[in-house]
Amino acid sequence: MTADTGPNLVVGNDDPGLSKQLEDALTAFNEAATGTAYGDSFTVKVTDKDGALVGGLTASTWGEEPTLKVKEHDRRA
Repeated sequence: MTADTGPNLVVGNDDPGLSKQLEDALTAFNEAATGTAYGDSFTVKVTDKDGALVGGLTASTWGEEPTLKVKEHDRRA
């Protein structure tokens, strides 16, 4: 008789297959929940008086992890 030990946790290096499987599952869930094929993307850009990039944000209305960048000089604690 084999004992059922329950779920198995594996920690390892990059796993493209796992990343794809999780992305596909999240996409299917979001499409069903929102009724849209993909969340809208949007950006926010901050420039100084000369038009140079100070910082910016890219994100999706589906709530995926956003990307935020602010020049080191302009960061505040």
